[in-house]
Amino acid sequence: MTARAHALGLRAGFYQNNCICRESNPAGVYYSDAEVAAHYHGDVQDLMTFGFDSVKIDNCGMFKDLERYQRVMNATGRYFNIENCHWGETVPTHDWCPFSFYRTSGDINNQWDRMFANLQTLYKFTTGQDPLSRPGCWAYADMLEVIVPEPEPEPEPEP
Repeated sequence: MTARAHALGLRAGFYQNNCICRESNPAGVYYSDAEVAAHYHGDVQDLMTFGFDSVKIDNCGMFKDLERYQRVMNATGRYFNIENCHWGETVPTHDWCPFSFYRTSGDINNQWDRMFANLQTLYKFTTGQDPLSRPGCWAYADMLEVIVPEPEPEPEPEP
């Protein structure tokens, strides 16, 4: 798949830490530092093995240390775009941004108010003399919702 994308002049990205099949630790199992390091290194090795150019790291699961992912990725000598999808909870400072772009809002849905509220989360990152959204560290709000119709109302029971 990634080879085909590259042949078409496109870049391919991977989505990890999704919230549907999250890697969680409900039993409170302790993982050694070596096991945790192996997980981060394994994720990055998989990105390289499968030819991905970027990764979206969602805010679900146990492995969401963006700075650690960036260090492991940088050690490969290969550049990866890193999308921080931590719903506005992990944002940059003027001297710290271990990701290429970051979500400022929660997930979008098919409600006008939600779209507008998500858009408004960009304001504090894009205004002022020295905004936090800048080349190499762009802010974005979740704005894409494609054809999700309102549920049809239940039919009225016949009298």
